[in-house]
Amino acid sequence: MTKTRIILAGCLLLLNEGPLHADPVPLVVQYSDPLIVIGGLGGGRFQAVLGNDPVHVYCIDFSHYFKFNSPYWVDVTPLYGDVAGQTRWGSVGISGWTFANNQFTALQRYMMAAWLTTQYLPFFANWSDPNSQYQAKGIQSAIWALLDPSGVPNPPASGNRDYWLQQAMHTITLPDYDEATDPFYRYFRVVSPQIPTANTPQEFIIQVTPEPASFVLITGALGWLGLTRLRQRRGAKR
Repeated sequence: MTKTRIILAGCLLLLNEGPLHADPVPLVVQYSDPLIVIGGLGGGRFQAVLGNDPVHVYCIDFSHYFKFNSPYWVDVTPLYGDVAGQTRWGSVGISGWTFANNQFTALQRYMMAAWLTTQYLPFFANWSDPNSQYQAKGIQSAIWALLDPSGVPNPPASGNRDYWLQQAMHTITLPDYDEATDPFYRYFRVVSPQIPTANTPQEFIIQVTPEPASFVLITGALGWLGLTRLRQRRGAKR
């Protein structure tokens, strides 16, 4: 029984880690899915390929740009990793921000942006509804406001931005969302240009998924566990 538990724990560990990329890796942004336009700037969710993996990337950077179907070399940084050293704004001090100056660190702002990207999903699923687009614009505006050190130019605002800013600031005070090592943030990555000061590409957040091999391992482990229990029951009957 002890051996069974050890094998399962190992598989769960592999499952939770998600794909790991050796920096830098190529990023190709293919198309918007969907596009959120605010003040003439495009944001929202995009279909992309990171290395060899298809991913969705979420816009968190209004002051830089990218080109569709043009490869860029990027660093991929977990929120529990070297955010200060490998992301565009991770080294900005707590007093260096336009919005909520002296209230949140750079890491906390990336954490709030990550949480906000998860709030898009019901609105993207009903994109033809004007209210869904209104809410999505508010979320995108809130992300841009959070990750705006200089304020020159100021990020354009739309939708119910202040509501989503308040929701993000409240969420980060909750026990399950106040540390980058909390399980909620495990799969989030900040995708930044290899040279953080470069104009291209803009910075994104993604949620990675477990490697297929991890699913094979855990499925095999569960099957092995079931077979072991079946043998134990047969032995007990004998």
